[in-house]
Amino acid sequence: MKKLGILFASVFLLGLVFQSCNNGKTYAEMKEEEREAIKRFIEKEDINVISFDQFQEQDSTTNVDENQFVLFSETGVYMQIVEEGKDKSYTHYYDPYSKTKNHQCLPL
Repeated sequence: MKKLGILFASVFLLGLVFQSCNNGKTYAEMKEEEREAIKRFIEKEDINVISFDQFQEQDSTTNVDENQFVLFSETGVYMQIVEEGKDKSYTHYYDPYSKTKNHQCLPL
């Protein structure tokens, strides 16, 4: 009976040891890699990131010729206004990740 208890305790301890040897990435490491990938993309695509204050000073538009994107720092979202719509019930946006490079319209 004593040997059985020692066996169960040994298996349990070995399980703890091997469980703690996880080679996976932590959430913090994955978030850091994501931030680095976004940085590389911005540099590669020569994107000019502007602040929300500058965006408001420009009448809430971005200069497409200068490849401007506004960064909403609270959410981490980048946005480029490609064309100011005449119908205020839709917002136009350009998806830089789209392979077709099409413009999209979203109802507000």
